[in-house]
Amino acid sequence: MKDQKTQKIDWFNYWKGFTLGFVMLAWIIAVFYLRYPLWILLPIIFVYLVINAIIFYSYYLGMVGNYFYFVRQPDKALKYYRKAIAKNTKNATALYNYALEMLHQGNAQEALKYFELSEKYNTKLFYEKNIPIAKSSCYWVMGGEENIRKAIAILEELKDSYQYVNVGAYTSLGYFYLLVGELD
Repeated sequence: MKDQKTQKIDWFNYWKGFTLGFVMLAWIIAVFYLRYPLWILLPIIFVYLVINAIIFYSYYLGMVGNYFYFVRQPDKALKYYRKAIAKNTKNATALYNYALEMLHQGNAQEALKYFELSEKYNTKLFYEKNIPIAKSSCYWVMGGEENIRKAIAILEELKDSYQYVNVGAYTSLGYFYLLVGELD
């Protein structure tokens, strides 16, 4: 688990928040102080969206992949996740979503590789707890007592690292202990 003090900056969200705030401030000044018409915001927003689409193209590809994932078209989702990862190999969200779809398709070895990459580049607290749970699921899908013990170790570390953990982690942990015959 990462120490909260060494957490990396998520430049994508930082850029979006900073520039959107700047655009809104410029619009307020233009409309209320310089008396420009209200529609002046439209070309500014268009330019803002074009710049974001160019700079953060891989994130938008990942969002398109999410769309196809939710409309139950996993092959198209994987295609867009692969494109997003090819454009930016450090896109933790695309790596995580790609790995999750690979796990759903039963390819746990491949999924585990991408979950580990996602964990390496992660900047979002949401994934801090979800990646270890997903990695433990990979070991469970791979089967065998050795892999189940790896899953147990991951979930025990997660449980000990945070005050609050998803109840699903405890349920999985209990199930994994049951699989290896430790009923205490």
